[in-house]
Parts: sequence; structure tokens; C-alpha cells
Amino acid sequence: MKTITVDSSVLVAILGGEPGWRRLEQVLSDSAPIVSSVSVLETYLVTRKSLGEFTSIALNKVLIEYAFTVSEFGLSHLSYAQIAFEKYGKGRHPARLNFGDCIVYATAKLSDTPLLFVGDDFAKTDLEVVRIPEA
Repeated sequence: MKTITVDSSVLVAILGGEPGWRRLEQVLSDSAPIVSSVSVLETYLVTRKSLGEFTSIALNKVLIEYAFTVSEFGLSHLSYAQIAFEKYGKGRHPARLNFGDCIVYATAKLSDTPLLFVGDDFAKTDLEVVRIPEA
């Protein structure tokens, strides 16, 4: 089972039932996913309005169901996050990584794992990415 880092965009897509969410679940089922604790909080903040008071329950259910390892953001992540901003940050590069993206970049780099995400921002970086199977 391959270890992968997961961006909050994946969790948001699954929780929101966005197009392609079942394919994302399949990738998670076949992987050992890692997510940053900061990304978990970001997911909560993004989905709170749509999921209401059940946000924590729904999010925790996904984290447990797919046996996520939650990675704490520490000093060892800091230099990678700074590098991400300098190389790929908004206003600096077409990837336009924001704060949360820099955290995810650092998590993937430090764990030396490919990244599963929704969108195209991380594909413009030097990270190895997980390809989502076609429908």
C-alpha cells in the first residue's frame, strides 16, 4: 500500500460530494494517506457552512474510514513551507500556492510522498503527484 499526502481539496470534495469524489475515495482506499493537522482544520473551516453542526463528525468519519495519519506541523516543516512560498507562492509563480498549500507542500516533501489533490496548482510544482483514475 503506497503512502500519499492528501490536500484539503480532496477532503472538501469528498465531504461535499463534488464531481469525481468516488474516484478520490478509491485512491484513498488503495493508499496509506497522510494529512497535515493544518489541512484538517482548513477542511473544517471550508465545509462548516455547508455541513453545519455535523462537520466534525463527517470529517472525523472520513479520517477514520481511510485510516489517515494526521501529521503535526512542526519546525522541520517550516523550511519546506518557506521554500514552497518562495518558489511557488501567489504572485511569484503560476502555481499560486497559498498558506494552506505551502503547508501541504511541506508535508509531502518531508514525508517524501506523492500528493493527491483536486485542481491544477500542485501540478505546476516539483512535487510528485497522484494521478486520479479516469471515470
